[in-house]
Formats: sequence, structure tokens, C-alpha cells
Amino acid sequence: MTKTIFLLAISILLINCKVQDQKLTEAEKIQIKTEVRASFDSLVESTKIQDWEVYFNHFDQNNFSGLNADGTVWESFEDFKASVIPGFQMIESSDSLIFPVVKISLIDKNTAVLINEYEQKITLNGGQEIRVAGGGAQVWSRISEKWKLVSISASS
Repeated sequence: MTKTIFLLAISILLINCKVQDQKLTEAEKIQIKTEVRASFDSLVESTKIQDWEVYFNHFDQNNFSGLNADGTVWESFEDFKASVIPGFQMIESSDSLIFPVVKISLIDKNTAVLINEYEQKITLNGGQEIRVAGGGAQVWSRISEKWKLVSISASS
């Protein structure tokens, strides 16, 4: 009985140490959120200047899945890419793209959830101006020291 209690106490102590190891300091939280925000800002900038190669480099192409604003599921990066490229090809210019709300929550040191609201004005190849607004949720994961998108969910 004493041996069982001792082993139970050691197990609880080890579990507690493991939980303590996973807690992030405030400085770590700030650093991680800054890194994720920088990756998000780079994604936004690539959208504004229509650099689709840089845009697509923000995604974890091996582990991506997501939910389109129309309710369809992207089961892979290739599904996502195939659905957005035709839309990209219709855009003459991205005239404005703002994010009045951006919030980042951390799951752990390698996983973050970014939620946002956006307003965008684009000009299509035929000259027609379109304004859209909506929101999104993104899951970012640190892979080989770079933050990559592993999932997005869009609404408009």
C-alpha cells in the first residue's frame, strides 16, 4: 500500500512538472504572438500586391484543411488552391484590405488561432469594383521555425 501511494505521489509530481513545462511566460506569449502577427501581416501584404507565390508559401501544404465561406470543405491544400486561383485571376487590383479586428490566442508554443474581421475593395479585370467584408479563423503552426497556416475558416 505504501509503495502504491509512493508511486502515485511520484506520478502526480511528474505530471505536475510536465504541465509546468508547457506553461508559457508572458515574454514567450508576446514573442509568439508577434511572430504569428508578422506571418499574418506578410500573408495580407502578399494579397494586397497579388504575389500569389508568396501567398501560397504561407500554407502548410502537407497538412492543410479548411472551410470555405460557401460551406464547402477543403480537404487538402490542392483543393484550396484549385478553388481560389480562378478568383485570383479575375482580380485586376486589390484597392484596399483592412482588418479592424485581429486577435491571436495561443494553444501552445507551436500552435496559435488567429481570428479576424476584414473589409476589402477590389477591382475586377473588367473594371467592376467589388466590396466584401467578413471574418475568418486561422490555425497557425510553427513548422521548422516558420509559422504556417494549417487551417482556415472563412465567412463573408
